[in-house]
Amino acid sequence: MTLLELLQGVRSILVADLAVQGQVTDRVHMEYMPQGSETPAIVMSLVSAPRPQQLSDRSGLTEARIQVIAYSRANYSEAMTLAQNIDTALTPTAVVNGEIVTIERDNMSSLGTIDGERKERAIATDFMITFNEG
Repeated sequence: MTLLELLQGVRSILVADLAVQGQVTDRVHMEYMPQGSETPAIVMSLVSAPRPQQLSDRSGLTEARIQVIAYSRANYSEAMTLAQNIDTALTPTAVVNGEIVTIERDNMSSLGTIDGERKERAIATDFMITFNEG
């Protein structure tokens, strides 16, 4: 599985999860949230992955770190609930593109208000994903 397939698979899991879907419907964006988007919403991005020549060990497994940010303009509680639903949907294992991957929550932090006028709240969670790169 490629990194792009991995990210698309994680997005599919989030969109299909009933608790997440109940909050964001299909507002799960890659890399950035388009201007004027409704919230709550999710933004996913790849934080790090090994260089191509170091992608896997003999087992074929490798790790990638992704960040998933839960956004809300309503209130902090809505953002935290969404972040917790994301965590529940993704950990500890998931099936991505027909393959079982291991997902561990590495870090969760509040980004607070990122736009003083809109009072946007954001909870960022980093996940380490172990998957078969082959």
